Amino acid sequence: MNVTKRFSGYIRVILFSTVIFFTINSCVIANSDFTSPLGEKINTELDSVSVSLNSTLGWILGGYIEEKDGNNLPYISLIPNNGTASKHWPLDEGYASQLFERKGKYYALLSTGKTLKINNLGLSLADFQFKPNSLIITQEPKLVACTRVGRTKLSSSKIASCYQIDRAWDTDVYWTRMDITPDVCDGNLKVLVGVDKKQNWEVMTLNLETGKELSSKKVIKPELGAAVCQL
Repeated sequence: MNVTKRFSGYIRVILFSTVIFFTINSCVIANSDFTSPLGEKINTELDSVSVSLNSTLGWILGGYIEEKDGNNLPYISLIPNNGTASKHWPLDEGYASQLFERKGKYYALLSTGKTLKINNLGLSLADFQFKPNSLIITQEPKLVACTRVGRTKLSSSKIASCYQIDRAWDTDVYWTRMDITPDVCDGNLKVLVGVDKKQNWEVMTLNLETGKELSSKKVIKPELGAAVCQL
């Protein structure tokens, strides 16, 4: 009888220790450090961070939480700068590809083109819609974006374009070099365009207000990460 009691006691200790072990490890897995562009280390529930924005609300992060089965679920996290507990919300579609501020409000652009407004209370649907896989080039005075298109979709003009968010203009532009992003140069939009499959290149200049092509200039193959305004 005493042996049985001792054995049961050992089992309770082992079970208790196991629970503590997995609880501690779960906490470790669920919290990681994100190093901001400013060099600041920030504790977050996200396992990986892909985009970040330092806002008046605090740090806004877009990234992933890894489940036990290995799946990565997309999340947006807010780490308040007032010392209160951080918050994170799952995304029901796509992932956060870009975070931005507009007129004092903060937004997440999803890979699907949907835009979410972010505040201390959570996420809500914004009243403007982008094309899928878009990159915002400028926010003022109008939102202008270009779709991210690789060479495998070079012939598809329906998704390869730069456009104003209210669709006042939408111009076919085959931006294929993801390392050289479109930019506003001297008040106009410049985009490096892949002319053909032989890797010939030209810089197209568009009027930022109308989207009309102003000029194009052939360039030799640009170096990795070159600034389009300098081409």
